[in-house]
Amino acid sequence: MRAALYARVSTPASSKRATRDGDRERQDPEVQLIKLRAYAKSRGWTVVDEYVDRRSGANPDRPALKCLEADINAGKVDAVLVVRLDRIMRSTANFVQFLTMLEEDASGRPRQKPVALIATDQNLDTSTPAGRLMRTIIMAVAEYERDIIRDRINDGLDKARAEGKRLGRPRRHVDLDAYRQALRVTGSQREAARVIGVPLSTIRDRLKEEEAQNV
Repeated sequence: MRAALYARVSTPASSKRATRDGDRERQDPEVQLIKLRAYAKSRGWTVVDEYVDRRSGANPDRPALKCLEADINAGKVDAVLVVRLDRIMRSTANFVQFLTMLEEDASGRPRQKPVALIATDQNLDTSTPAGRLMRTIIMAVAEYERDIIRDRINDGLDKARAEGKRLGRPRRHVDLDAYRQALRVTGSQREAARVIGVPLSTIRDRLKEEEAQNV
């Protein structure tokens, strides 16, 4: 089994902030790596590489994480080891994307063998029945969160419509008299639209509205 060890802390290496014993693992990635190396060694696994980020878990664009994903897509990794799931992602949506990447290649096709995610301190392994159950629960929670957000947006739009508020971008003002004057000078609809700085499609829409009002 080829294992990749991933550790993340939020504190920069240059930080001089005092560290309490209970916070040491969050500030020193070596504390996490020691645990992960021991786990891999106890199972006789080969450590492909160690990936360390000093970035917030809310940011999915971490340098080491991107290197890890590239190696996974290159077929170099069978399992990703972390001490806890929050070391990989703190956002449910981002975590679901990472889980999906472990099961699908860069083109979206299912991998011949999904890459396992193992959280050593939480006794979680997505290659086991219990781990797959946890993955399903996480996916369901993410879908539930998306549904809640969608419902809130729709409720807000319905409320705005009921109050007579205009939705979307403000209506663009078009001076049709200036357009007609420019058209007489240029003799071209497109050139006249360029002169007054309004897309020709917008001008045509306004002309249709004007015509409908004058019927």
